[in-house]
Amino acid sequence: MPRQKYRIPPRIRANNNEDRVKLAKSLRSSRRLDSHYNWAVSHTGLSMISTNCKVDISSRVTKMENLRKNRSIRVLDLGCLKGRAIIELKEKHPQAECHGMSLRRDENWRKSPNIHWKVDHAEKMRYPNNYFDFVYSYFGITHAQKIESSLKELHRILRRKGETVFNIQFRDLERLIKFGNKDNVLQAISKVVKHCGFRVLSTHKFKDGSINSYSFHVQKK
Repeated sequence: MPRQKYRIPPRIRANNNEDRVKLAKSLRSSRRLDSHYNWAVSHTGLSMISTNCKVDISSRVTKMENLRKNRSIRVLDLGCLKGRAIIELKEKHPQAECHGMSLRRDENWRKSPNIHWKVDHAEKMRYPNNYFDFVYSYFGITHAQKIESSLKELHRILRRKGETVFNIQFRDLERLIKFGNKDNVLQAISKVVKHCGFRVLSTHKFKDGSINSYSFHVQKK
């Protein structure tokens, strides 16, 4: 069977054949990388997320449980894929109401009926206002088509003083930065996060494999 020719999308312009070849290789590499990270993130546990983002998620949930003893804490894993991390969190915090959300349903979800699974999109989630106490998103928000819209949705579904931990890949930063000095990327992103109604608690630059990211630990004002 002859090898299928790779077609460059119409929106990408190239001046000559050499540029077209370079663009095609870049796109193929990007798609392979996305495929690799879908696999890698789906197998990432809670401890790895906490280590990379420099936020002990389990400890934060414990702190919230101690402060709100009259009700269960609601936690969402946004972009959970197979749900390994939220399953581990549920085992550590059996009283917490744990939710997992992803773009596609996974067969692994059936093994954990004590977790509330949902197929949804980060830019328009079907959750009530002021619903969650804690939300984390490891390589979930960064893949949204409109990152700022997803941040505003995070703000909507979080309770007052609720917290969220998420990361944004370097390659997705330009889609988010609308104002500020682009030479100071962290400062520019922090302005966007604050504009969405959050208070920045901490930031951290980390590398997972070959992907550079900034992680944010923020709180709803």
